[in-house]
Amino acid sequence: MSPLVRRTLILLSGALCASARLLAVQEPPACANISCSPLQCPAGFEEKQEPGTCCPVCFNPNIKLESQPAGATGEHGGAESTFCKSTWCFPTLCPSEDKITAPTTENGQCCPVCDV
Repeated sequence: MSPLVRRTLILLSGALCASARLLAVQEPPACANISCSPLQCPAGFEEKQEPGTCCPVCFNPNIKLESQPAGATGEHGGAESTFCKSTWCFPTLCPSEDKITAPTTENGQCCPVCDV
């Protein structure tokens, strides 16, 4: 290999390494400017930090949830939007039915709106 080709390859590899380091430094971690207060966990709880979180929390391994939150179900009113995916429409508190504008394909609304 000629000295010119060798120098060129060395310069290119150095430039690639520098570029990779520069790209890695440009994006700060999500928790970079977060400061966590000291915890004082009550009896039975222990300090625990999950991967991907900024601060530890107090955790009791003996407490088991009987049911997980399910999100909106309609049990207390409301209904899923027929026009927008993953959207829940809550009941409007309108003084009268004639003041409600229902969603349509033309108005772009996800849920009924009270026009007062």
